[in-house]
Amino acid sequence: MNIKEIQNQNPWWSDKNYFCDEAEFVKRDLFLELKKDLSSYFITSILGLRRVGKSTLMKQLISSLLEEKKRHHIFYYFFDQHSQIKTTSFLDELLEFYIEKILKEKIYQLKEKVYIFLDEIQYINNWEDVIKKYYDLSNKKIKFIVSGSQSILIQNRNKESLAGRIFEYYLPPLNFQEFLKIKKSTLVLEKLDIKKVGEDFWHWNEVDFEIGHEIENLTYEYILHGQFPECLFIDSIEKKNEYILESVLGKILEDIIRIKGIDRQEEFKASCFHFLNNISSIFELKNIGEIVGVSFITMEKYLSHLINGYIVEKFYKKNKSIIKKGRSQKKIYATSTNFTCALNDYNQRSFLEVPDVFGKILENLIYNVLCQKYTDLYFWRKREKEVDFIVDGLAVEVKFKNQIDRQDLRNIIFYAERNNLETVILITKNQLEEREVRGIKIYLIPFYLLLG
Repeated sequence: MNIKEIQNQNPWWSDKNYFCDEAEFVKRDLFLELKKDLSSYFITSILGLRRVGKSTLMKQLISSLLEEKKRHHIFYYFFDQHSQIKTTSFLDELLEFYIEKILKEKIYQLKEKVYIFLDEIQYINNWEDVIKKYYDLSNKKIKFIVSGSQSILIQNRNKESLAGRIFEYYLPPLNFQEFLKIKKSTLVLEKLDIKKVGEDFWHWNEVDFEIGHEIENLTYEYILHGQFPECLFIDSIEKKNEYILESVLGKILEDIIRIKGIDRQEEFKASCFHFLNNISSIFELKNIGEIVGVSFITMEKYLSHLINGYIVEKFYKKNKSIIKKGRSQKKIYATSTNFTCALNDYNQRSFLEVPDVFGKILENLIYNVLCQKYTDLYFWRKREKEVDFIVDGLAVEVKFKNQIDRQDLRNIIFYAERNNLETVILITKNQLEEREVRGIKIYLIPFYLLLG
């Protein structure tokens, strides 16, 4: 064990004036919720993609504790995948060193609450067994906060081992408002409720008139490469794309391959790229397996790994039966539109050059937004007719076009009449308008107004 390294990772032990630089960074929306959670005795688990800001979030929590707690009662350790032993005994020795050498106490004799932050803990084999032991022996005097880059690496056993002891939080890629804050924009986009569009329509008009053009211009950067904090401080588009492909996506795939022992690495990566290049589309694993060159069963495992790695998500067709739901048609969406854009070297001109592709990307973006706001969400499809989203019974269609004509309204009007809906929503490129077709109110809303 490298004691000097431990001391370097905890400079506040020796410097009473030390505060983490990260305390000055923009705080993610999850920060306040996690800060409240510090008062609980449950283990806190922060999960999410690489480079979304989990380490920064931990340092910000530490800084808040440094203002009111004894400095030796706060312990932080970052587990690097390359330089350290990854055994259970290493973690055991690390915690024992902190408690007995730094706190100078025994685990069962702790008198005051201590806070232990373990960053990227998935690199320690069977880490949950060690945490469980110290959690139980400390008589709730240790507050553990752990982070992990992927659920595939951190959730295999902890659900059972730490049942009743752990609360999990997901840190997603930056939302649009967080993106604006990091860019130091003074613009504030309200959180408008799509389900109240009828009663609030004129207010939506006011917002669009006042800041719509400025917001729209910024959304294209956000869609392309604005959902990972560090990416916003990289100058060229080429380097931004390289960062997303290598430092985020590439590293996740490497971790999955290593942990899961995937032999056919190129086929696994090809399956990932296929999904990311076909976002917002209905998929058949058998067909993709034939394209990639693997069996249906292998393809099923690959998709499961990609979902647990927070790279893609499955989205289900409306079905009343839970059993039938699993067998029904499914769409694939990326957790970040930045992945697809980086894979294809898209830039702002691409929005004009390949509008059909960006219709799919925009649909993916709206999916990401709606998922964070609403729980009752699915798509509807009957033969060749489809509606992109049904949100708590409200039909929502996405059309990335300069002008919306009657042909674009055909499917959503069909669904509305079939289900006795009085109101439907069409999410557009930049049209804001109210129409009526056969007694059905149709609200055309620019996509950028939904990002608040």
